[in-house]
Amino acid sequence: VALALAVGLFVVIPLVVVKVFEDTFANPFIFNLVEGVIRIAIFLLYIFGISLIPDLRRVFMYHGAEHKVIHAYESCGRPDMGEAEHHSTLHPRCGTGFLLIVMVLAVFLFAVIGKPSLPLLVLSRIVGIPIIVGISYEIGIKWLGKHPDGPVARLLLWPGLQLQRLTTREPTPDQLEVAAAALEEVMAMDQAEQQAVDAVPAPA
Repeated sequence: VALALAVGLFVVIPLVVVKVFEDTFANPFIFNLVEGVIRIAIFLLYIFGISLIPDLRRVFMYHGAEHKVIHAYESCGRPDMGEAEHHSTLHPRCGTGFLLIVMVLAVFLFAVIGKPSLPLLVLSRIVGIPIIVGISYEIGIKWLGKHPDGPVARLLLWPGLQLQRLTTREPTPDQLEVAAAALEEVMAMDQAEQQAVDAVPAPA
């Protein structure tokens, strides 16, 4: 159901709208640009809409707690709650900003496809999204995450960081405690897995 809703909202509806006005957008790039703008607008309205739901606002508070604890870990090497309280709820490697990069990059990559029939356009989006996600991961998570302080990185990260103001909220102390405990558990699991790998004898 979630997959069908995502395809319907972010693929089918934008394409149907631009197809209705296809004659207005003779240039394939403009056609794909308008489709991308509609997709981003729907995404922003979706995020804003779900942020009004009380239960999801609480989820966004946990999202903010996660970011604060990760900041603390990157600052002092441990998920310290006292350290976490002083950090921002915004983080350069957030999935929210990553999704925005995916949508913007899709505009330019889908422009090469042109304006085929609606079924082919929908198929191209479904097939092409995994490729775009992979490229966006390399740019938005790995490269920008490692170099967040450069002028180009700051410019590219800024829209995603502003969007996080919708998907994160200041957490309560107990939510910070949950986030810190969760990170400690993940770190313990990673350590146990690494120890298991190290215990395997090297091939002769």
